[in-house]
Amino acid sequence: SLFFRSYRDEEKKMGTLVKEDFGRPNRENTMGMRHGSYDKLDDDGLAPPGTRVSGEDVIIGKTTPIGQDETQQGQTSRYTRRDHSTSLRHSESGMVDQVLLTTNADGLRFVKVRMR
Repeated sequence: SLFFRSYRDEEKKMGTLVKEDFGRPNRENTMGMRHGSYDKLDDDGLAPPGTRVSGEDVIIGKTTPIGQDETQQGQTSRYTRRDHSTSLRHSESGMVDQVLLTTNADGLRFVKVRMR
């Protein structure tokens, strides 16, 4: 018997400037990265269909810009982005079955990853 689970995420816009972005986070400039592996992600931030994944592997990579007011008082930080990725539940493992990337009514990208 097959068991499917879908994970979904969308790019959100806060205000006029700040926009979330799908992509593979970069450890050099991204704050708050998860313990899991980011190796399964393509450059677009999504794990391609047919990829074997297991607990805490990241399947949807997403970052948001860090506002200047969030960095330490006046000091420039090496971090310019914050991680908002989606990882597999730690007790699960399986294969990426289907990846659907589309745009929502606001023209922002929306992704659904189906696991089996």
